[in-house]
Amino acid sequence: MNKKGSTHITWNYRLTIEKMRKVKDTRAKIAEAIGVCERTLYYELERGKCVQQTTEYEFAERYCADVAKRKYQEHLREKGLDIKLENDHKFAKKVEELIVDHGFSPAATLKAIEVDEEEYSTNICESTLYNYIYRGVCF
Repeated sequence: MNKKGSTHITWNYRLTIEKMRKVKDTRAKIAEAIGVCERTLYYELERGKCVQQTTEYEFAERYCADVAKRKYQEHLREKGLDIKLENDHKFAKKVEELIVDHGFSPAATLKAIEVDEEEYSTNICESTLYNYIYRGVCF
């Protein structure tokens, strides 16, 4: 059973998964307990898989909530922010034309667009445009 509207597994759910895996509950029972489908639970178990040493000095693969949370946060950092220019192609083309073809600076480009009579749906600040150029997002 899925909880509608719930898209991310929280820290408390990860701890619940870890505890239930230690007492060898079934995956179906764990999925039902935290309110996600079994496929989502399988993804989460794979994300949190790590090798731990048991009390008998043997190594075993187990689910670890800390590992799962760290990997999840790394994935979010790699994902990055949405780019404001990707939907307004007209605005991006005008910015590129002014910077590349006419040699305008990013600040001068934004001022020229501001003075221009055309209306664009995108509005970005100077530092955002500099960041896009520095990261290689555009131009």
